[in-house]
Amino acid sequence: MNELTYTKEATYQFEYNGDVNYEYHFVDSILNMRFRSAEESVENSLPTSIGIKGTNEAHQIIKAVLVGERVFYEDTQGQKFVELLYLLPDINCYMQIEYRKEYEPLFDKWIVGWSSRLGINLIKPN
Repeated sequence: MNELTYTKEATYQFEYNGDVNYEYHFVDSILNMRFRSAEESVENSLPTSIGIKGTNEAHQIIKAVLVGERVFYEDTQGQKFVELLYLLPDINCYMQIEYRKEYEPLFDKWIVGWSSRLGINLIKPN
């Protein structure tokens, strides 16, 4: 039996509205398939398969290219809920991400949230 390990292949940087988020992609040691995680290490967690072969390139930090946005809600105070579409140029796939910026009065501060539905929002064009 082979030992299953993961090697970090890419760190994606997503920028929007002055905020930055990162996502990490790994390749497994058996099938050379891509896996993704919101965590920088998968030593103690299970990454999610994205069904794409690894690139066999050394780890690199890649700036995702914002190609589209759809604003769900925006107010004059600066709260904003947006659907974003980014190109991951090294694997020619698109990633759908929800961006939220909202004021939290209980803590008297702005909170930014990024979410991507793991495993279902990576789009490979034909």
